[in-house]
Amino acid sequence: MPKIIMVEPTNACNLKCAMCYVQQHIEERHYLLLSDFQNIICKFPKIRELIFCGIGEPLLNKDIFGMINAAKEKGIGFINLITNGKLLNEEVIHKIVGSGINRIQISLHSFDAKIFNEIRNEDAFKLEELKLNIGRLVSLKKKTRSPLKVCCNAVISKFNFKNLLEFIKEAKRLEVDRVEFIQMTTASGNLKNVNAPLDSMRQSSQEARRFARKLKIELGFLSGNDYGRCYQLWDFIMIHSDGNISPCNGIFPTENIGAGNILAEPIEEIWNSPKYRELRRLVRAGELEYCRYCESGYCLGGRDLRWFKNYYIRPLRRFFRYFKSLKSD
Repeated sequence: MPKIIMVEPTNACNLKCAMCYVQQHIEERHYLLLSDFQNIICKFPKIRELIFCGIGEPLLNKDIFGMINAAKEKGIGFINLITNGKLLNEEVIHKIVGSGINRIQISLHSFDAKIFNEIRNEDAFKLEELKLNIGRLVSLKKKTRSPLKVCCNAVISKFNFKNLLEFIKEAKRLEVDRVEFIQMTTASGNLKNVNAPLDSMRQSSQEARRFARKLKIELGFLSGNDYGRCYQLWDFIMIHSDGNISPCNGIFPTENIGAGNILAEPIEEIWNSPKYRELRRLVRAGELEYCRYCESGYCLGGRDLRWFKNYYIRPLRRFFRYFKSLKSD
């Protein structure tokens, strides 16, 4: 059973970012009920990591902090909230710091006012307001000695791929803990519409890593599973606000939805269904068309030590854990 769960509190969003195909075409809004969320997390024997995210803005769900509290009561060790930050204000900031979540990732995509406007369709005043609220969040975290990690996200696209160093520099100035750059996958069936040129991204990623080390700020260039072998269909599941399942979140969720509905079917049947088994076979065989554009499947940084660890060491660790569990039984 999966141990990393991504739950979408709502598919509604208060933005329509330029590279987000989903929000530009979504028709029906859904909001996950707190009672349904509680039922969902009880279906999994052990959740190592819970991510509040999806194709909508989590803070639009009025029960989001009730969900966080329910997750804490279940004893989930790592809780991550990904937000566009538009609803951050004094009240929400205090609730976030007091909620006990482990990390918040704020997806603003650029600190440059012109690029920010191109992506989010918001003016420079909104950018300054967001930066001010990020500063307030960091300040309250320090004041209360909260272990909360604050992270600034940027989905890399044709709009911002030349400004990665500037993004890192401004994030450092705001004293956030970490920067995450997420590779763009697919949009509207045409990767050239919004994607950064892949042939230049390897050099850009190396420059960004060097710059982050120089400024002494954490940098994650690819979300998900480092490099190389993808494990999403084996240890990860994405649950949408209407209960539908997406086997992975690397490709746009609307392209791999339909594996089942957790509110209507037992999770064991979904997880071991013929559709899931066939998807796993296709991943192993490298036959899924869009996997090579995914942040988990595309080796942006090359076959470095992290790739070696993910491809060889991690499977060995799993085998020994499984062997140990058999002996204990």
